[in-house]
Amino acid sequence: IKKTGRQNLIIVYAINTICNITGGTFLAQLSNDIIESLVFDSRRLQQPAASLFFAIRTDHNDGHHYLHDAFRRGIRNFVVSDREAALQLDAANVILVEDSMVALHRLAAYHRSQFSIPVIGITGSNGKTIVKEWLYHLLQDDHQIARSPRSFNSQLGVPLSVWQLQAHHTLAIFEAGISKPGEMQQLQQIIRPSIGVLTNIGGAHSEGFYDDTQKLAEKLLLFNDCPVLIARNKDLGGRKELLQPVTRLLTWGSAASNDLVVRSMEKSEQHTTVVLQYAGKDTTITIPFTDDASIENAITCCAVLLELGYSAATICERIKGLHAIDMRLQLNHSINDCLVINDSYSA
Repeated sequence: IKKTGRQNLIIVYAINTICNITGGTFLAQLSNDIIESLVFDSRRLQQPAASLFFAIRTDHNDGHHYLHDAFRRGIRNFVVSDREAALQLDAANVILVEDSMVALHRLAAYHRSQFSIPVIGITGSNGKTIVKEWLYHLLQDDHQIARSPRSFNSQLGVPLSVWQLQAHHTLAIFEAGISKPGEMQQLQQIIRPSIGVLTNIGGAHSEGFYDDTQKLAEKLLLFNDCPVLIARNKDLGGRKELLQPVTRLLTWGSAASNDLVVRSMEKSEQHTTVVLQYAGKDTTITIPFTDDASIENAITCCAVLLELGYSAATICERIKGLHAIDMRLQLNHSINDCLVINDSYSA
């Protein structure tokens, strides 16, 4: 643990400890450096002396090609899977592993295991980032929150997000995205949510799956061993048997059988009035949007706050303050009476 100010303490790891956690071996070791940051892009360095560079191989690139550049920029700690490529590194700590991505996942999973705070894990075809950002907005007055930056929800983004967890945090919100079978199990072991959130299940990211049932089953793996899952009943597609028995469901929808019932909905020019029923009591909320996607995302957020124990009055007041996320389907007026849709948030 390192003190960074009057109150904040951050958890740091010695390179020897990281070698043990990742199951690697040292090709070279000069010192037992203290690591604060994890990086895989040699162009994005803020504190190179305290950073650990993971040489990641993907379908499109190979981080081993940038070892020399990272060294030139001040990095002195590396995780590699190519022994020959690492020979170019002089005067550095170099850990050799079988797979650098797996090593990154192991380190992030170990770091996550050091915390017992509530962790909200979000997945779905659409709405993950918006729900994450809105939950942050709704809960930030009461919690010190760690959350995924932007749309960091991939095999690389999730471990880097979880690495942000520190001693002062009281709540975490992470999103997980997948594109093919076999990916979610890895992310589940890193995030290990205590509250699960399933957003809209649609056609996005379907290319890597045989059918919608396979895609839903893969996404639901995030909630293995999760005490509670919050979802719109329609998005579960009647496949509740895909969930583990230990997971309690909190569903929402128009049917009276849901835990959170949408009793009525009335749209005006700039907002939507929704009557929700929870635990036998009706509550009227005003959602400052009229499009269906935003309404669904806002109701999902209401369900999360109810699960966290917030009163209906508090939820009503906070939901009114929701705003559009910059660069997510943002409408900008342009010349000749044209509208430009800016959806570059995750680009």
